Amino acid sequence: MSGTFLDTSALVKRYHAEAGSAEVDRLWNDPATSLFVSRLSAPEIVSAFAGKVRTGEISAADFDLSTRRFAADARKKSFTTIRLLARHFKEEERQIRQHGLTVRLRTLDAFNWL
Repeated sequence: MSGTFLDTSALVKRYHAEAGSAEVDRLWNDPATSLFVSRLSAPEIVSAFAGKVRTGEISAADFDLSTRRFAADARKKSFTTIRLLARHFKEEERQIRQHGLTVRLRTLDAFNWL
């Protein structure tokens, strides 16, 4: 069994068709793949969809539907939510120091490197 960490940008692709959605759907539907998200995913996905409403990319009704679908998937345990501990943040900082000078590595994206 393999595991894949989905950051918020990947999760958005699950609930809103855009470039990369097919790959996320493939992972989602693969019974041999365990999916992981962080605790930060819930407020981040709400923020991401709110931004799409502000830019006119989706409607308020789409916002409501997408965030409800995410909540339903969380309730169904379609993915495992991982706790973030102090050691994770320390390792994240280390990763940014090591890779962030040569690779675009935003703060929360550094968790993907853990």
